[in-house]
Amino acid sequence: MHSAGAGQQTSKSGEAHQGNPSRWQARFRRIAVAATKQSLRAHGLQLGEVTPLEMWLPEIKAKSVALVAAAGAPEMLGSPAVQRKLSSLRDGDNVALIVGPQGDFTAAELDAIMTAGALPVGLGPNRLRVETAAVTLLAVASAFQRGCIPVSPTGS
Repeated sequence: MHSAGAGQQTSKSGEAHQGNPSRWQARFRRIAVAATKQSLRAHGLQLGEVTPLEMWLPEIKAKSVALVAAAGAPEMLGSPAVQRKLSSLRDGDNVALIVGPQGDFTAAELDAIMTAGALPVGLGPNRLRVETAAVTLLAVASAFQRGCIPVSPTGS
């Protein structure tokens, strides 16, 4: 199974990387190579080019499941809709796990992502760094998909 990721250019992306997408790309390519080696995967994470968020929104509709980490959203483990979606995933399904930039998405960006079909999910009461939020979202989604977390009929 191959993994792919792409950076979305948001209104706050420039703040975090001083308007230099190539700096962002270089940093995350190094992280992807290191993660591939550490996890002993045969295939590395393939990073796409940094893309303006508006250009990436149509891709969300094509995904089997799209989740966006959003402050104040119901926590993943307590959301029946998210549990059902994740537990029904099969190998080969196309999934989007979306984490905002440092400082989070703007309200307008988050609204556009949800309008495109992403379900908002909370990752707990604490604010997480981008890297931590991405790993948390991936770990919980993977655990549901593999059946490691049973789906609760009430979502709790």
